[in-house]
Amino acid sequence: MSAAFKTKMLSKEEIEGILHDPFKKYLYGNVLPSRIDPGLDAGKRAKLCVFSLVSANTTFAVATAAWKMLMDNWGNWESPEEIVETLKENKCCSVNIASHGKKGLILLQSLVKDDPGFFFRNPSETHETWATRIADTIPGLGYVKSIFAVCLMEPLKTDLGCPDRHMLRILVPLWESKNGNNLESYLTQKNNSSTTLPRAACKGAITELQQLAAKFQWQPFPLQWALWDEARGCLEDHSALTAIHEGVQ
Repeated sequence: MSAAFKTKMLSKEEIEGILHDPFKKYLYGNVLPSRIDPGLDAGKRAKLCVFSLVSANTTFAVATAAWKMLMDNWGNWESPEEIVETLKENKCCSVNIASHGKKGLILLQSLVKDDPGFFFRNPSETHETWATRIADTIPGLGYVKSIFAVCLMEPLKTDLGCPDRHMLRILVPLWESKNGNNLESYLTQKNNSSTTLPRAACKGAITELQQLAAKFQWQPFPLQWALWDEARGCLEDHSALTAIHEGVQ
């Protein structure tokens, strides 16, 4: 997800201070995830995948507006072009939706009826291979955003965090001390586009989050959520997504 501000760097001491805080651990490890957890409802899980898709390369405000617009007619969208036209009229159509994502949105809508099992992890899958399956199937949901979808669908079960440039910058002291290279230089290499994070960097961010989670006895996704809010200086409870518990069809 894009942001209109510079993500604050967090020192090792700041990170550890957050993770030692029992109130934050309860808030991010229990209260907030419970507001988005869809349980075993395939339809609700599909809607969280939609949010993950519309959040690519745009602001949280635009993503939320697009998601609400899509939910208003969820189950009745007839063509990718109809989606793009409607979202453009309401100034909430991202580049990702206008290109590949529009087809992914139609497919997610149809999978609820045609293959509801798609939205659940198979017994033989890890959370990462589940995310890879989603990325390989849904246009517009790349590796990072498929991981985000998995985290939203199973926020307290997944062993993953959602890696992006912002999280790497938050974790920059840990990243650079272990990898011995300048993060900004790594992220802006000529062979890396402005919107695609190298797979190795994604895995590096996940590893950092997993190690912090194990050390401080958090789950990776709530831990990331707490660090993200601290870095940008506000709490975002994703309250818009609680609509999945309030009868949005």
